[in-house]
Amino acid sequence: MRKSWFQKFRQGIITLVVLAMLPIGALASPLNAAAQAGPSTGIVCTYGPTFTLAANDGHIVLGDGNTMYMWGYSVAGQPFQHPGPVLCVNQGDTVTVVLQNTLSEPVSIIFPGQEGVTANGMPVQPEFNGSEVTSLTTTAATQGSVTYSFVAGNPGTYIYESGTDPEKQVRMGLFGALIVRPSMGADYAYDKADTQFTPEEEFMVLLSEIEGLADSPVRYQWSSMLAGRLLVSSSSKALVSSSVWSTSSAV
Repeated sequence: MRKSWFQKFRQGIITLVVLAMLPIGALASPLNAAAQAGPSTGIVCTYGPTFTLAANDGHIVLGDGNTMYMWGYSVAGQPFQHPGPVLCVNQGDTVTVVLQNTLSEPVSIIFPGQEGVTANGMPVQPEFNGSEVTSLTTTAATQGSVTYSFVAGNPGTYIYESGTDPEKQVRMGLFGALIVRPSMGADYAYDKADTQFTPEEEFMVLLSEIEGLADSPVRYQWSSMLAGRLLVSSSSKALVSSSVWSTSSAV
């Protein structure tokens, strides 16, 4: 039986949504069985509250088969990935993130939505070159490191990203997602009884946009980024919450 135009349209939309819910790195070369270990559905968390991340570089394969040089945050000692790992913590945790820098310039991490962030035990401070702000927070020098810490406050989904030369570094791929689980439990979106969901049916949507510059080895055209979670109710199978933090930048 021939499909109607509506059926074809609906199938195309479903395909686009599924692809959008995959990290770009998932379109790269096949992973080995050990790397594929994890839930068959739902979010693959990197659990804290202590994390060691490395800022490094590598290549990703895009959906059209083209290869793109990128930067990224990876779990230290693990292969390059893009976007960065999904960091999962509990409300009230003291979160510690050690950033090791293997890139050729200073890098950093900022945590929008989190309060009282410290770097190496001191309140984070912007960095300057004369009167020009070069970083919104304390950096890790090349082959150096910095340790950030904060108490995870409000539950939700947040972006973490470079605060150093963000016009370049965020566009190059230095970003990821942070999930703060509420004190009521990991199967709740917030500290409200009506936000309970089925953990196996929780999905991360992390969208970014890439457009390469043909005349530059550092390709970082990027316009906007959004992270959110789709949570399915354990009782009604309905969408109960969408938790979002977004950033944007003019190209």
